[in-house]
Amino acid sequence: MCVVPVNIFVQNVSEEIISFEFNVVGAKEVYWEGITTKSANNFEPRSKMQIQLNAVLFNYGTYNLNQFLFVVYKDSKSTTHTIKGEVLVNISLPA
Repeated sequence: MCVVPVNIFVQNVSEEIISFEFNVVGAKEVYWEGITTKSANNFEPRSKMQIQLNAVLFNYGTYNLNQFLFVVYKDSKSTTHTIKGEVLVNISLPA
């Protein structure tokens, strides 16, 4: 078993208040520990937030941790932007 810490850093770099939803959309080969869903309303400009997770892997191999869905809302959820995370982890035996 291998535990890979994954930290998601969220920062509102705009000058506007936004809302967002973060979700892990899991795959069968990865078990997630920690905060797998998070939402924030009225996320102020220049605000920052950290979301801490662990990806738990049970076998050797290459794992695509591209299992995040991040939706940003403006104007009370009338406008959305969807961003998918891209993280790739390779687990192998030492030579």
